[in-house]
Amino acid sequence: MIDPTARELTDRVFFGATVTLADEDARRTPTASSESTKRTSRAGASRGSLRSRAPLLKRQEGEQFTFKAPGGDQLLEIVRVEYLPID
Repeated sequence: MIDPTARELTDRVFFGATVTLADEDARRTPTASSESTKRTSRAGASRGSLRSRAPLLKRQEGEQFTFKAPGGDQLLEIVRVEYLPID
């Protein structure tokens, strides 16, 4: 188990990060419903987590990337990277 709060402060995404993402709609018209928050994890099995192979690792706040989703490509932006205690 990785303790996210033990990580040195960084705006890059590593294991245990809680990441807030915005999609294309959020950048045009910012609303709370256009953002989602995910926690990276090695297992990626829990709801709301992203697998370690997710295209987020080592990216940083403000970076945009294309996510290959089953319904088609999505342009996402990393709004915030936090290392919060595990609930």
